[in-house]
Amino acid sequence: MKKNANKEEIFVYGEDTIPFLQYIIDGLSNKSIKSTPYSIDFSKLKKLKISFKKKYEAPYVKCKIKYEGKDDNPIDHIEHSVSDRNKPDFKVLKKRLDKSLKTIGDRLKNRSIPSNIEIELFCSNAQLMTTYSGYDDKMYPVFLQLISEFQEAFHQFDIQKCQALFADIKAMKKTCHHED
Repeated sequence: MKKNANKEEIFVYGEDTIPFLQYIIDGLSNKSIKSTPYSIDFSKLKKLKISFKKKYEAPYVKCKIKYEGKDDNPIDHIEHSVSDRNKPDFKVLKKRLDKSLKTIGDRLKNRSIPSNIEIELFCSNAQLMTTYSGYDDKMYPVFLQLISEFQEAFHQFDIQKCQALFADIKAMKKTCHHED
């Protein structure tokens, strides 16, 4: 493992690759992560590249990580309450949601169903977004209901309902964020 400033590289070989990949999936999905020898800070994650190779008949994974901002500052952690430690910065989460919205919107526009991972990641991030106070909090219950209905339509493979609910989600986003 190499680490400097805002970059980190992790190398995993053989039977350790599957737990490592599960660790990444859980971290990106904001699921709780069990004790692990890896130390990726998903709240500050900007970019993550994974390459796979086969060496000596076993998988070999190289993971390059790039973080937002400068070096970790211990003072930043003091300012956040204990419950906020695992939450990403609001702007980082908003960027994640914007990317998910674009990806899912493109797929639905082409009349195809997004992947399970895309939907689960989007829905969990959308739910996490409602834990931040001061951002149209009164709209959170309605927004959460839309997300729940969208997820249910996805699980029923109802593309027309997904498209309609997705349009409602985007309209609510535009209203809440006062976008033109």
